[in-house]
Amino acid sequence: MTIYKKKFLTSSLLVVTAVGIVFSQPTTVNDPTEVNAASLTFTITPSNFPNVSTSTASTSEVLGSITVSGVQIDLGVKNAIRNTSGTPSIELTKNASALYNINPLPGTISSIVITQKTGQANTLHVGSTSRIINATAANYSVISGTSAGNTTVSSTSQTFDSASFSILGTNNNLSYFAFLPTGGSNSQIESIAFNMTVA
Repeated sequence: MTIYKKKFLTSSLLVVTAVGIVFSQPTTVNDPTEVNAASLTFTITPSNFPNVSTSTASTSEVLGSITVSGVQIDLGVKNAIRNTSGTPSIELTKNASALYNINPLPGTISSIVITQKTGQANTLHVGSTSRIINATAANYSVISGTSAGNTTVSSTSQTFDSASFSILGTNNNLSYFAFLPTGGSNSQIESIAFNMTVA
């Protein structure tokens, strides 16, 4: 007589002995709800903004993009110039510029490191639901999200992480960002390196 058993998170392996008796041996089946978080890193550079002028800053939204884990992330920047001499940089106009993403990043932001030509303060805003800066020309106001804080140190490398900015690294589905230059001079950003947590 054959006995059928209902399976949940285990399955059965049938073993036939020499005398024809069938035993059921359990085998392990992975629970699909058990997901380990992984780390994802990527870096935005001036090459991701080929449409930004090298001579005249436009107050209109200029689009860029980067592909992260097979997903195209649309980027935006306003009132910026792409410097090509020496190490390329995106120069953000002090107190009247913004660099941000338009569609969500594939994960939640854990930390960000900005590398600049000269040390200037920058304010980081993060969010989980929608873009933080809208597409309206000459509008640099934050429309969503939360300020993570700003760096005031005169350093060419600035780190935004949970040690200094408590909102980061707390698994708040932070998939949107915006940088606003708040220093005494323009911010010349050479790269923005992201570390993210993904499910």
